[in-house]
Amino acid sequence: MKSIMSETLRIRGKSGDYINIKIVSRCYPTETDYWDGNWLNTEIYLRSGTLKHKINANLRTDEFDSLLRELDPVCASLKGTAKFEAMEECLILEIEGHGDGTFVATGSVKSTPGARNKLGFSLDFDKGDLLRIMSELNALLRKFPIVGK
Repeated sequence: MKSIMSETLRIRGKSGDYINIKIVSRCYPTETDYWDGNWLNTEIYLRSGTLKHKINANLRTDEFDSLLRELDPVCASLKGTAKFEAMEECLILEIEGHGDGTFVATGSVKSTPGARNKLGFSLDFDKGDLLRIMSELNALLRKFPIVGK
């Protein structure tokens, strides 16, 4: 039986475009080892310009943890880059700080692992949004902590 817990990471641009990553459940909720226990069923919603897209993707808790750790120094210095690269390449996300309190998230989504077609996005936001993103990542990792080693 799948877990009913859910958590969403929202990155919204000033233009109204967004990427929302909704964690639906663990792929293998009874697994406790690192490699199987950290897979998550997700729904990714993207609006980029006039395009809207939704994909189902399997992402990993350790990928979200890595993004959060990379965001800490970016938030502190307002500059630098943090990356999220899904193991199955369905989501690539890069958040870059410009040093003045403004940030841009760029990346792409693919509908299936290995697909050649992809939809790109670019979202401009400020430090307040970055703090909310980091808070949402912390909440996500509290609900879906890394299991195993």
